[in-house]
Amino acid sequence: MKIKYQRIQPAHNMVLFRGGLAGNFLAYLIGCNSLKLPLGNPLVGNNEYSLALATNSSDDPVNSNSFDDKTLILEQHLNLLFRVDHGIYGDCTDYDKEYRQEIYTHSRYNEVLDIYKDTRIIVITVDITDTELLIWLSKLHINKAFYNDQYDDDDGDWGDTHNRTINNAKAITTNTEQFIGNMPHYKWFIACAKKKNIDVLEVDYRQLFIDRDEKVISELFNYPRYSRSFDLNHVCNEIEQYTQGNMTQVNEFEKLFPFII
Repeated sequence: MKIKYQRIQPAHNMVLFRGGLAGNFLAYLIGCNSLKLPLGNPLVGNNEYSLALATNSSDDPVNSNSFDDKTLILEQHLNLLFRVDHGIYGDCTDYDKEYRQEIYTHSRYNEVLDIYKDTRIIVITVDITDTELLIWLSKLHINKAFYNDQYDDDDGDWGDTHNRTINNAKAITTNTEQFIGNMPHYKWFIACAKKKNIDVLEVDYRQLFIDRDEKVISELFNYPRYSRSFDLNHVCNEIEQYTQGNMTQVNEFEKLFPFII
């Protein structure tokens, strides 16, 4: 029986990343600084970015929701390109694994690579030595109750919100091997894309967000296809502020929930 996968959104530019590696933020930076798109407010909560929110809140249409047209800039998790289509719209109840099934096949790889053969693909990867910070950021960002009042209970009982935050935090893995367990898929995707002469650039999380390597940033943002100049100092400052904001959130989280460490 042939597997029916979910449809794929074509794009001119795509940031591919494992959840927790700041792909939405990077896509937003590229959209604003290199593509000069009129993006709206991307902030979901404290230092949590959403490219979809930015495009939907823009005064001008910058992306197409049609699968027949290419969006200008897209953020994507690799595993979602291999998710099976069960004909269900929206979120699945109870996180039913059957409806979140992801099957990796050679034929699907070829289909994905064919769709993105003319796309500039930026893949964020991470080394195992940098995962402790990213695990904490994942714990923080998944807990919307921690940083956004709109997720408080209807009765305003902070205690319930507090307990929900604790439970969610405990549910996030603290196993570094598990956190980067799908990195081999990203490495394999990069190798396959290069073999097909697809324009793919691998960017290391540390070099970009922690070290703020200007050579890496210049290669990423000063791309000939964009044909638009960008301000290197401005981008470096944006990245520095983003990273500092992450560290502030992690420190606050550790003070409130030290027993989860």
